[in-house]
Amino acid sequence: MIEKTEKEIMKNWQGDISNPVVSICCITYNHEQYISEAINSFLMQETNFPFEIVIGEDCSTDNTRKIVEKYKEMYPNIIKLIVSENNVGAQANLQRTMEACIGEYIAGCEGDDYWTDKNKLQIQKDFLENNKNISLVFTPAKQIQDGKKDFIRNEYNIKQIGKIDTAWVIKKGGGFYPSCSVMIRKELFDNLPNWFYKHSTGDYPLAILASLKGKIAYLNECTSVYRSQPNSVSHIKESDEKIEQKCKNNIEFFEMLKNNNTIDEKLKKEMIKKEIYMKISKTKKWGTIDLFKIGLKNMIKLILKELTK
Repeated sequence: MIEKTEKEIMKNWQGDISNPVVSICCITYNHEQYISEAINSFLMQETNFPFEIVIGEDCSTDNTRKIVEKYKEMYPNIIKLIVSENNVGAQANLQRTMEACIGEYIAGCEGDDYWTDKNKLQIQKDFLENNKNISLVFTPAKQIQDGKKDFIRNEYNIKQIGKIDTAWVIKKGGGFYPSCSVMIRKELFDNLPNWFYKHSTGDYPLAILASLKGKIAYLNECTSVYRSQPNSVSHIKESDEKIEQKCKNNIEFFEMLKNNNTIDEKLKKEMIKKEIYMKISKTKKWGTIDLFKIGLKNMIKLILKELTK
């Protein structure tokens, strides 16, 4: 447990403590080895505004729930616990936990990741307040793989701050930012479009939604640690059937987006390119080729060749 008391954490808060400015959204399932490190990194945050920690505990089969309940007892005015008697799954758990957040801004971090910068919330909240055109901000994060903290996920530079738009997001795909480093505006989730929950992962539609309602910004200061688990979805080598199903889901997702009135013709062209990529990728023959390097015309030729067999 962190040594700070609830009173010590709240000593510099300005305003009504029952009206948090930032909500920390944390979903967890079977994270008994890691959840304390995550919560402690939330509680170490030094801010001049109230924040809340909203934890969605998805009926873990280990001691995760006992651990988060203990924290809830110690920090009753800061921690909000969302539980159920049955496992609802990652997407549904994320949805209900996000809906329980009442802050103006939401910072995400799953139960097996954690933060390293005690000023993370203050820096990102101040940045969003001073840049009204930015809807989502993220930072690099160190990655722990096979128990070793090795490299920083950082593909960006200072020139890209404020230049990440929807076309860039569609081209880049999901997972271009460490989800544990993100802060977003809560207003993004008012009147969500019907396509938002239609994707198999949450980061891609979130990035598209954020880019449609503003710009995405990158701050070049590492704030977080992302844990790549050996049994996680991103770590396991997927079967051909799963790869094919994922590509099919992506194609259906882009079909929905193309029919959305908020998407202009330029963005639709980017989606068509991405859809062609997915259609080739879901065939076992072309699944590993670097399709973006061969060009759009060659992609189309390959599809036509496959269809005429």
